[in-house]
Amino acid sequence: MDLDERRYYFTISEMGNPEGKVNDRYLLPVPFPRSLAVEEVRLIPGERVSEGKAVIPFTPMGMLFSFEIVVGDGEGAAYVVTGNSLTGNISLRRSDER
Repeated sequence: MDLDERRYYFTISEMGNPEGKVNDRYLLPVPFPRSLAVEEVRLIPGERVSEGKAVIPFTPMGMLFSFEIVVGDGEGAAYVVTGNSLTGNISLRRSDER
C-alpha cells in the first residue's frame, strides 16, 4: 500500500520470481477511491505508518500479522479495517477516535 501515491497493489515473493512481479491482470495496482483517505496503517506487532509505503504480508496460510487500517471518508467519519492473524477474520467498524 502506497499512502503517498494513494494506491494499493500486490507483490509475490517466491523462488523463480525474485522481483515479486504479479502477472495476474486482476491484481494490478488500484488507486484509492477519491473520497477515501488512508490515514494510518498499524501492523501488530510492529509499526504505525501514516506516509510512504506499508506492507501487510499474506501467505498461502493467511495473514502473517494482525493489522488495522484507519480510513477517513472525506466527510469527517473514520473507519477501521481490522485483520486478525489468529482467527483469519477481517472486519470493518466505525471509529470514534479522531
